[in-house]
Amino acid sequence: MTRLANLAIAFPFIALLLTACGQTASLTSVTSPDQSVQGKAARAEPFAQFKDVPIPSGAEMDMERTIILGSQDAWTGRVHLQVNMTSTKLFEYYKLEMSGFGWQEVTSVRAAISVLTYERGSRVATIQILAKNIQGTVVTVTMSPKGGKS
Repeated sequence: MTRLANLAIAFPFIALLLTACGQTASLTSVTSPDQSVQGKAARAEPFAQFKDVPIPSGAEMDMERTIILGSQDAWTGRVHLQVNMTSTKLFEYYKLEMSGFGWQEVTSVRAAISVLTYERGSRVATIQILAKNIQGTVVTVTMSPKGGKS
């Protein structure tokens, strides 16, 4: 009987640990700052700290693969997103939206893993887009300070 009681106590704890392993957080779509009231309403939502890059509608942040240092227009790190959109549409989305946030394209490569690189002021943004085999696309936005001349 004691063994059954121990299992009854341990099972909910193990279930709680397993559900915490795959955390994602929903994001609200953010379009360029020069767009109407909708953009302002989206910024009031959770994860609106990304005021300097567009976030696709319905994106979910993978908290285990995301690391963010700083906030607002001065953050550095990596944001790992899961988006229910084709890689082709996401490539075009970032090509169109990044300029509305003041970013200038440095280079882009459309391939199995597409990469777009932008610069704005003293910062560089690299966007990697990878189509998943089953559904959706993985987007990784890496933000860093621009390197100096050596």
